[in-house]
Amino acid sequence: MPEKKQWIVVTSGDQSLNDIAKELEKKGFTIDSKLEAIGQIVGTGTEDMKTQAMKIKGVSSIEPSHEINIGPPNSDLTW
Repeated sequence: MPEKKQWIVVTSGDQSLNDIAKELEKKGFTIDSKLEAIGQIVGTGTEDMKTQAMKIKGVSSIEPSHEINIGPPNSDLTW
């Protein structure tokens, strides 16, 4: 079974975020969150699902999501 990853879907504004989310779900994505203010959707899917999702009208790009760890105050760990 192909490995699932978390992706950030960047939209162009040509289609509503809700419509794009529905299309992503049809392609097999699990929608984790919709970031309406910045026109992005965070979802989980395989590399193959990502390739298919790039064909959806209104999808500009799909980038891998990365965990950010800022660390506590006065810590050397910043990313």
